[in-house]
Amino acid sequence: MSFLPRINHLFIKWLLLACLLGTANSVWAKAFVWKVSKDNRVIYLGGAIHLLAKSDYPLPKEYEFAYHSAKALVFEVDLRQTQTPSFQQHLLMQMRYPYGETLQQHLSPSVYKKLTSQLKNYGVDINKIRNYRASLMSMNLTLLEMKRLGLAGTGVDKYFLEKAIQHQKPILALETPKQHLLFMSSMGEGHENAMILHTLEENTHLGQIMSSMKQFWRAGDVAGFDRTVLKPFETGFPSIYNSIIVERNQNWLPKIEYMIHTPPTEFILVGTLHLVGKHGLLEQLKRKGYQVQQLDFKPPKQS
Repeated sequence: MSFLPRINHLFIKWLLLACLLGTANSVWAKAFVWKVSKDNRVIYLGGAIHLLAKSDYPLPKEYEFAYHSAKALVFEVDLRQTQTPSFQQHLLMQMRYPYGETLQQHLSPSVYKKLTSQLKNYGVDINKIRNYRASLMSMNLTLLEMKRLGLAGTGVDKYFLEKAIQHQKPILALETPKQHLLFMSSMGEGHENAMILHTLEENTHLGQIMSSMKQFWRAGDVAGFDRTVLKPFETGFPSIYNSIIVERNQNWLPKIEYMIHTPPTEFILVGTLHLVGKHGLLEQLKRKGYQVQQLDFKPPKQS
């Protein structure tokens, strides 16, 4: 089994901290899509889960409405640029330790033994990947388990990227692939043991965790997502939370504001964790005086 990652999957690891709840499949509910407006200018802002199962489609109707209302699509990063051979080579170089340094030097003997055993269950020989960073190891442990569960299908962002290409809609990005990768390569430095142990434990009930995430996402439950997904992340991994959520949101905010005030109308899709909480894009836009309205398509009234 190949252990090499696809860059558009890398953020999923940090979207998986949730309580164990069942899956909700309500057709008529709020969705994780917002209309943001000011001075007669509008954009749409949607939360993406980067990996979904086939059974998660069709998406909530609000996503399709935002897509068809927009003239351009905006993603965290242009996924097309991450699939080039040159970038894939750069990715693997960036995610390796310096020459002569190995993962084993950053983990305790007991954690390394547990990791070796789990990778063997996935058909991966740790000796072949011993030079890769703990951050890559952690993220790919999650991806391998999701593949085993049949959950590593097309995510929201890739789904709309393919539609935009088909319909020839302009595609923009909030950051470059190299910026995207820079956050990944430094993730969890100094906390490698805790990060790997958490991932190994989390993988034992990953199916339930994903059901919980998708419940809040599909129902548009911002408070639930904040309480049971974002807060454990913020308190459990404060340094990673700051670099992956807070800093990137601050970098994106001026770009999003510019898009609001200039044509065309965009549909911006970012990881769901970037939207919620006190550092989330929604709250920050509200504080700046923008009207932020969650889309909520009601069922037709019965005559």
